[in-house]
Amino acid sequence: MEHTTEPTAERLWDDVSSRLQEALNETTYATWFGDAFAGDLGNDAFSLVVPNDFTREWIEGHFLGFVKAAARDSLGRDIRVTRTGRDPGPNAAEVQPDVAAGADRGGGGGAGGPARPHETHQGLK
Repeated sequence: MEHTTEPTAERLWDDVSSRLQEALNETTYATWFGDAFAGDLGNDAFSLVVPNDFTREWIEGHFLGFVKAAARDSLGRDIRVTRTGRDPGPNAAEVQPDVAAGADRGGGGGAGGPARPHETHQGLK
């Protein structure tokens, strides 16, 4: 087995994200996964945090099978993948450092998507 260290949510997302970037064109990846980041990784589930419910629903309908397969290939076992829409609130302070780190990996805020999806989400009522 190639993974000798304990997997973390961040390492798993880095691997899954790389596989997505190889399989999808740049615009598609940036639109749907450019602002996503790892949530938690447990024994039976991995959570992926996305900017909003629309993105979560689109990923569920169009890319979930691929994300699950990539996670399974990376871990060497089946795992449940959950998607969480990021929503500023009580945990917003916890989310912000990860958002900044995720944006540095490329794709966030470029053509094809708003620079700050959490701000546009707040404006919808």
